[in-house]
Amino acid sequence: GDSTPLPPINERLAFLRPSRELLEYYRKKIAEFDEEHEDLVKQLEQYKATFEEQADARLEQLVGVEDSVIVQLQKRACAFAWLVSHPIAHLRPFLLFSDNLKAPLTGNHLELKRKEEPPVPARPPCSVHTHPTACHPPLEF
Repeated sequence: GDSTPLPPINERLAFLRPSRELLEYYRKKIAEFDEEHEDLVKQLEQYKATFEEQADARLEQLVGVEDSVIVQLQKRACAFAWLVSHPIAHLRPFLLFSDNLKAPLTGNHLELKRKEEPPVPARPPCSVHTHPTACHPPLEF
């Protein structure tokens, strides 16, 4: 048989005469695809906006948690600095425990020890905070 190769596609298309019906069909198809494309772009923009809002809210939540952790750590550091800066006599109520070393001394023992101790000086303002009362929790024995 005769196996001559087909001419390139461009040559074959050059001989075709598109009908008005075919042109109208493709115009409608292109218009449909354009509408579908616009709808998809709008939908993607909505998804993007929703995602960004959720990401921003989550980031604000995480920053808020970290801020509160930082504040708690600063308060503890101030309290620790105050404790470390005072003579051991003022710290004795924190260090004394009963015979079983599990429970703090009872109120009677603490009263006796407090009478022997000099008064605890007022806490100086912490250099980290502008409000010393926020930095130093009250001492409880």
